[in-house]
Amino acid sequence: MKSQMSINDTIGNWILVRLINYPKELIGQTTGIYATDGWIKAKLCGIDELGIWLENPYFTSTDFVDSEGNPIPSDQRKEVTKTAAVLIRWQFIASIIHVEADEANQDKHSVRLGFQPPAPKTTEEGQ
Repeated sequence: MKSQMSINDTIGNWILVRLINYPKELIGQTTGIYATDGWIKAKLCGIDELGIWLENPYFTSTDFVDSEGNPIPSDQRKEVTKTAAVLIRWQFIASIIHVEADEANQDKHSVRLGFQPPAPKTTEEGQ
């Protein structure tokens, strides 16, 4: 590990982030952050003057137009899961930890804390 660290060196790597005073209205499906009282493990996508950008691999949305820009009829629209980048403003970050990845153990440690996959949809009988 380098003797002098820069957060720029961690872009594209897994980090642990501890949040502080994270607004309750930002918790939930839109951001993908459900737990704010522990460490969040996520891939760092970027940094800027506003904060850090974390990868949320479980972002769900509905496309309203097709790839050619034509409207999709409402009965043909489907919810899809996409990867998105979520901004965490500097004022809500208490600490960041970066640990160099051990390629042999990467899969074992790839649990994303804080981000959750969408809950499976259930259908009621008789519908």
